[in-house]
Amino acid sequence: MRLQIEPSEMIVDLNGVQVRVWNGISEQGIQVFVFVHRLAVRNDDDLAAFERELIEVPSLHAKSIKELLAEEIADEKARAR
Repeated sequence: MRLQIEPSEMIVDLNGVQVRVWNGISEQGIQVFVFVHRLAVRNDDDLAAFERELIEVPSLHAKSIKELLAEEIADEKARAR
């Protein structure tokens, strides 16, 4: 499976840890949330090149995953109307 992901401005609490929510889509077009606590670059890769690509995204206040999913369901219902 391959996912294409992009960072959102949303930070949520996941088991007591603040994580950034990334929005993703699979090769089959299935939308997903990815909860990222840390990113790392392998030692043999170019850290400077990675850091140039890394974009600082402002953070919104922390929410629970339950709140995030409830908002997503409400948005889906609104779009369906």
